[in-house]
Amino acid sequence: MFATLFLWFNALLLRTLRHHFDAAYDNAAVFASIASQQVFLVGRSAFVFAGLRLTRRDSILQLRAIVSTPLVLVPLL
Repeated sequence: MFATLFLWFNALLLRTLRHHFDAAYDNAAVFASIASQQVFLVGRSAFVFAGLRLTRRDSILQLRAIVSTPLVLVPLL
């Protein structure tokens, strides 16, 4: 469920960039653009932060969110 939500969120970011800023919609152009990479970095950081805030303190879901944070952020650096 969370993977589907994450993919949906990325698609929402990409469509917003395309609609408001006329950004290219193909993979090569998105990966080459520093501005779109920064938008994805900030958006994914907000997504992880929201996931951490919505889980309980001693929950296994929070542990999974903390562990997966580098997987979300590192590919964009």
